[in-house]
Amino acid sequence: MLLVVAIGVTSCLNSSSSEATLYGEAAITSFNLGNVTSYVHKTINGKDSLVKTTLSATTYKFTIDQIQHQIYNTDSLPIGTDVSRALCVIGSRNNSTVFFVDKTDENILRPYSSLDSVDFSTPRKLEVWSSDMKGHTDYTVKVNVHGQDGSLFVWQKMPASEVLAQLKDVEAHYWAGTMYLEGRMGDMTQIYRVDDKGLVMMDEETTGKLLPPGMKRWVGSTSQEVYGLSDDNDLMVSQDGGVTWESDILDDDRHLLPVQDIAFVSYPLYYATNTEYALLVGNRSVGDFPDDKTAMVWRKIVDNDEYTPEGFWSYLEPAGDMALPRMAHMSLVAYDDGILAIGGEDISEGVFSAPYAQFYQSRDDGITWKYNKSYQLPDGFDENATSVGMAVDDDDYLWLFCGGTGQVWRGRLNKLGWQIKD
Repeated sequence: MLLVVAIGVTSCLNSSSSEATLYGEAAITSFNLGNVTSYVHKTINGKDSLVKTTLSATTYKFTIDQIQHQIYNTDSLPIGTDVSRALCVIGSRNNSTVFFVDKTDENILRPYSSLDSVDFSTPRKLEVWSSDMKGHTDYTVKVNVHGQDGSLFVWQKMPASEVLAQLKDVEAHYWAGTMYLEGRMGDMTQIYRVDDKGLVMMDEETTGKLLPPGMKRWVGSTSQEVYGLSDDNDLMVSQDGGVTWESDILDDDRHLLPVQDIAFVSYPLYYATNTEYALLVGNRSVGDFPDDKTAMVWRKIVDNDEYTPEGFWSYLEPAGDMALPRMAHMSLVAYDDGILAIGGEDISEGVFSAPYAQFYQSRDDGITWKYNKSYQLPDGFDENATSVGMAVDDDDYLWLFCGGTGQVWRGRLNKLGWQIKD
């Protein structure tokens, strides 16, 4: 075959009055896939079906390692992608000629054509010959396809905790590589640590430390500010780690501030450097405001740069059918570029709902809340939990700590496990 190619090149040279330049270089300069077949699970008329579709794979970038002579995609194609009959576009240096090595016989070379489909279900070897046919370079192409459904959330049941089963008003926090639990046992609030196996242990260093006089509970914190609720239900802020406190700045809707079932989350604001977004949700007193149908949602934008105006808390109006329900014992986390909320039964008058029935997700910083089918509570979750503390660790695992039942769960969205940490 190589002889035929060489004769063809010589023939072309003899039949032309112009001179052609031949090169001794043989290299791949670009590699891309075209359209490929993909099989996607869809629910049609209540039945789970496998639907054949066409996926444009041109957006998946391939890396060409010219030292190891390997070609591969770091962003794997979705699960269900069929790469056994794929078209590809290959660029080479100085008109070097590309051949695919036969999968069954390495002595057979098949010329590359952008019109011929190729089986990439296993790594494929390429030989790239220089235009003067005096040398070649070998490459291996590997097309990576995910073996997991990225939208699937996988749960693992951790060992149950007898201590957790006795706690009420459980809250979970992950800070500086350590998972902390806070819960009330009798009239005393205690702090616990959780190891990576889910074992709950007393934290002797922090348990027993009381809130300052006039404060009834911690609310949460950003990197620079700590928030708490005073005995007279005023939202307080400390900028020295909780040593001194003052009333925080609120807009004119102070009467809408929650006083029970409070949950808090903060995270960096993606469109502003050195700025954080704080979100506070909870309920007003059931006795004083029996007609409330939704949770109270507040936000604060905290700019940590010097000489910037001080931030203030703003009330977010409920978004109709997409408002966060008035649930008991709510918990919040930042997860998968959004916010997840969970809570017990709906405490609105005349509304009956099962406790901890589903997650609610917000993709717009707490304005609207929707059901996302990717987030399902684990099979075997005991809805008799009196409260659930929720937190996320550095490996994007979501933890659920169930007061009253002692259950501990750990789960993760598959696609977050694919990400490479720095």
